[in-house]
Amino acid sequence: MKFFNAVRKNTSIGDGTVRDLVGWLERFINVIFPENGIEYWSGHEFPASARDIGRRPVPTSGFDPTSVHHVACYVRGGYSEGNIIEASLVLRDGTLFTLAWVKTFGKEDENWMIARALSQVLDSLIYWHEVPELVEMDRKLPRNFSHERISNLTETIELLHDEQHLTVRTASGRIFDQRDCSEFGVGAKWAVLAARDDWKTVLNSAKVAFVEVNQTTAANDQQKATLSAA
Repeated sequence: MKFFNAVRKNTSIGDGTVRDLVGWLERFINVIFPENGIEYWSGHEFPASARDIGRRPVPTSGFDPTSVHHVACYVRGGYSEGNIIEASLVLRDGTLFTLAWVKTFGKEDENWMIARALSQVLDSLIYWHEVPELVEMDRKLPRNFSHERISNLTETIELLHDEQHLTVRTASGRIFDQRDCSEFGVGAKWAVLAARDDWKTVLNSAKVAFVEVNQTTAANDQQKATLSAA
């Protein structure tokens, strides 16, 4: 299962520290799993101490001993109750570099799906230097408070697209995204569809009503109607 589509090139999240990455991951998971059973994220917010890795830079891919060998995200028992989702990196020298552990009361299937989503996004960030656009899209939606998952937008969103362009707007003209993908040449269509699909995920997660208008299909239908009338 693929959890995201549209990406942009970047080598880090925020200032490149564990703290910024984990904050971003938390929002990413909330977009993908809006009804998740997570109680809290831990392991990165402690004050400066031997346990604090929040201000440390996130390791990168490479061949030296302190670079990332592989991503390790999995589910384990939560001691007295619930479960823990571990988000970690294994370095080439064998060190287990913990990013965060996540306390959850979600169902087992959901927990493992979240672990898979974390693995997929960390692979994208570390090895391909590609940042999914889902979080950036989600941050564009208005909310009463920044931590709330549901948007307070009452207007219906229009997803307008053809084979090279995508516009995400309200009927009143408020624009959330407007992109020209013609630079991708023959791949423009797939870039448009990738962004469209991620916007659908974001809008559904934030409970925002939307309509999709394929302007290529609409134009073709109009042309057929004109020819038929002639």
